[in-house]
Amino acid sequence: MTRLFDRTQVQVERQLSLLRDDMVKILSRQEPPTQRQASLNQLLSHFSSLVLRIDHVEVIDTEEQRLIGWRRPGASSSRQVPLTMMLQDNDKPLGMLLAGWDASDTYKMIEQDISEARYQIFIVLLLTAGVLLFWVQVLVSQPLNQIKQRLLLLSEQETLPMSWWAAREFQQLMVAANRIDEVTIANDKLETEMERRKDAEVELLNVRDEALYANRAKSVFLANMSHELRTPLNAIIGYSEILEEEFRNNEQTDYVKDLERIQQSGRHLLVLINEVLDLSKIEAGKMELHLESFHLHEIVEAVVVTVNPMMEKSGNTINIQGVESILPMRADVTRVRQILFNLLSNAIKFTENGEIILSAEHKVRKEVDGVQLLVIDSGIGLNEEDIETLFIPFQQADVSTTRKYGGTGLGLSLCRHLCKMMQGDIWVESKPGQGATFGIWLPLTVNTDVSVETPIVSSKRADPKNVRLSADVLRLVKGNKERRKRIATVLTIDDDPNVVDLMARVYQREGFRPVSASNGKMGIELARQLRPDLITLDIMMPGMDGWTVLKALKEDPDLKDIPVIMVSIVGDGPVALEVGAMASLTKPIAWDKLLDLTRSVVREENIAG
Repeated sequence: MTRLFDRTQVQVERQLSLLRDDMVKILSRQEPPTQRQASLNQLLSHFSSLVLRIDHVEVIDTEEQRLIGWRRPGASSSRQVPLTMMLQDNDKPLGMLLAGWDASDTYKMIEQDISEARYQIFIVLLLTAGVLLFWVQVLVSQPLNQIKQRLLLLSEQETLPMSWWAAREFQQLMVAANRIDEVTIANDKLETEMERRKDAEVELLNVRDEALYANRAKSVFLANMSHELRTPLNAIIGYSEILEEEFRNNEQTDYVKDLERIQQSGRHLLVLINEVLDLSKIEAGKMELHLESFHLHEIVEAVVVTVNPMMEKSGNTINIQGVESILPMRADVTRVRQILFNLLSNAIKFTENGEIILSAEHKVRKEVDGVQLLVIDSGIGLNEEDIETLFIPFQQADVSTTRKYGGTGLGLSLCRHLCKMMQGDIWVESKPGQGATFGIWLPLTVNTDVSVETPIVSSKRADPKNVRLSADVLRLVKGNKERRKRIATVLTIDDDPNVVDLMARVYQREGFRPVSASNGKMGIELARQLRPDLITLDIMMPGMDGWTVLKALKEDPDLKDIPVIMVSIVGDGPVALEVGAMASLTKPIAWDKLLDLTRSVVREENIAG
């Protein structure tokens, strides 16, 4: 359309250029104005007859005066296209040629072309839209419907194929839909399996609860049976000791070795029972720690003295290193001694004619000051499988080890429990044939809510003759001269007739007057009647237990100053001292210690002021 307009305009400008040239010739001639006017009129008339596209022509001189003009009759001014040309001769201005041409026909042709172009565009757009809709259906809608169908059907049918002409993205989307299908199926199977496992877990929890209940009931039963299990051993060991001493005094040595074997077997059985009962107490939650301050080197010296006969029998020597440098500790003295005794006993048991090293050094763990103890032997050693089961209750390295060396497999398990109770740790390093290294770490200060404040005390075996009595007891014992001149009376309050009989024999042989009561109520009445010099008191008695009897004695103004020694299966020494007892002994009774304590009370020369 633009080209048609431009082409027509070029033709008109070419024709007008011819007219301009002719007018320049006329205007440049030297003619009178009238003759020149006539020449211009003739030229313009001839031009208008030849050129049909020009609608009007006008010539203006240099002074903008109209020289000549012409307009085609009936020409429309609305569609006029103005044209202007300069009239000059050799750069001399002669005037201005103004013209206009009628572009109505051209506009009509252009409008017609526009109308046809619009129609063609509409047809093309319509066809394009149809093609696009078709391809959208083929490339988009159909693949999406396939994917939708796949997601709806899931596993009910086989995987739907994707048309080859579908876009690659839809191919990938269909693959993803198939994967979703697979994941959904797998998820359903997983949910089913999870439900099954949850049911199985519930059953296992029920079985576990039943097993824990049964195990705890067993532990509670064993802990409560300590009295019944140890009482017969107390009688066996006690009577064998008395018989051994009588036979020695009567020089009947034939039976002494047999009685020594009876005592050794009884004490060995007592150790095994104590280990089982201690483990049961821990499992039942009845084991408590009684804390006191002590020096580690004293504990080590006492344990070494205890295991020395075992070392001599096996031909071993012991080397102690670094113990003296350890600062005072605060822990359960009995449990620390028990751990060291177990470790040294094991090292001695599995080593022959070798050296055992006990080393100690200060070691900080997690910003907590502690002590690390190592027991190193040169014995048979352990392999990795044995180490894994070493701290499991009732398990030893193998059957041959049990047959050769004996034991229940409880010692190390008990040591581990005791170390954990005191916020410590235990471990072992060993190789077969190269000995073993057992290590423990304990904090210098054990923190527990059941601790009892006590000053630093000596952990060596105390000499009962030097036991420091309370001021009230000393005043009573020293002040009563008549009491010291007569035979001292010792009241034994115990429900076990064997203990009563043993006490009577031992005290009669030592020159004391024994008196006994089979229950707490009777014991309090006898104490009021006889005012004994000393009372030995059992803890576990029917009706009124030893703690109740001790409380009643200490609340009575007439009886409160009588020294009381707790003698029981239950080893609650720190508690006994706290509530007013003079001392606490554990059955089976160490008769020499009991007699030394008795002498320190009833005889003036052995009283420590």
